[in-house]
Amino acid sequence: NSASLPITILLQKPDLAIGSSDLNVSSQSLKSGVSARITLTVKNIGNSDAANVPVSCYAVSSTNVTSLIGSQTVPLIASNGSAVVVFDFDTTGKNGVYSILLKVDPDNLIEEFLKINNQASATITIIPLKPDFSITSGDISISPASPKSGEIAKITVTVKNIGTTDAANVPVQVTAVSPENIQTQLVTPLIPLIPAGGTGTVTVDFDTKG
Repeated sequence: NSASLPITILLQKPDLAIGSSDLNVSSQSLKSGVSARITLTVKNIGNSDAANVPVSCYAVSSTNVTSLIGSQTVPLIASNGSAVVVFDFDTTGKNGVYSILLKVDPDNLIEEFLKINNQASATITIIPLKPDFSITSGDISISPASPKSGEIAKITVTVKNIGTTDAANVPVQVTAVSPENIQTQLVTPLIPLIPAGGTGTVTVDFDTKG
């Protein structure tokens, strides 16, 4: 006589999982030189604890150059538990669009149910620290507006700096062009400082004699 009964043996493994919703970047757009804080929640959706969990954070440039921001090891993530890791990305000297890539167990040292859920990424834009000058016809005034021959006309030019950093000793070229297309470059002093988001003004004299 014999009898049998099937049984199911459950494998005991961790399953470390991260996704875009688990990743937070302090700012999606920031000026070069400002540190970006990257916060990641790592979940263990498996039925076994995971010990010494390595987490690495990378910055990938628009030209596909990858650099390591940092690595950390989480001592323990219990089954159905989670852990939070934080990295700071120094953006000094960088600009453009970067992909922030997070990898859990990047060297596959931990046996898990799945490995396809061990990466997450986010995109940030780093704005370069540069001035950006802007001028239109509305930024130029002449006094008097219709000078008589021989009068000194004062030409005032307002230069905007729509960039992200201050600009010092800014040269401005003012040229008078006659009806005969004869060009006369006027002596123009430097603008000592145009702050980011601000304006600078320069005034030159134009002798209309002749």
